[in-house]
Amino acid sequence: MPSREELLERARSLGLPYAEEVADFCLAVIRAFEPWCIIIHGSVARGDYVLGRSDVDVLVISDHFEGVDVRDRISELLPYGAGRAVFFEALGLTREEALRMLEDLNLLMLDALHHGKVIYDRGFYGQLKARFEELVAERGLVKIRKGWMATR
Repeated sequence: MPSREELLERARSLGLPYAEEVADFCLAVIRAFEPWCIIIHGSVARGDYVLGRSDVDVLVISDHFEGVDVRDRISELLPYGAGRAVFFEALGLTREEALRMLEDLNLLMLDALHHGKVIYDRGFYGQLKARFEELVAERGLVKIRKGWMATR
């Protein structure tokens, strides 16, 4: 398990705002859910956030969420962001769900893999990213202003 200092250094090296908040949130989530990876996505990852107004969008990929209703996952993750200087909007997925979302060309997953910042990984992110790159090549996926377009 990474230390707070390692997560803080990672957040800073990725150029993430709210680095201390991100490190603390991720450490708590790692302890509770033993995730395969944690990906920061959305405006904070893209760099077009508004300081003090944007939330931090997070994908937490963990086997812990197997068989757990999506609403319950959100409820389980919510307390880890409570009381922080920034709001964390975290979504919990299993590895299988993350891969299925990618295969279905889910916009959230495509965007998270395109511009997301991996704050923590136990080896699953590489599999996701490799499949993303294959799909981009196979389907001629192109990022457009409000989503993705398949050219093949």
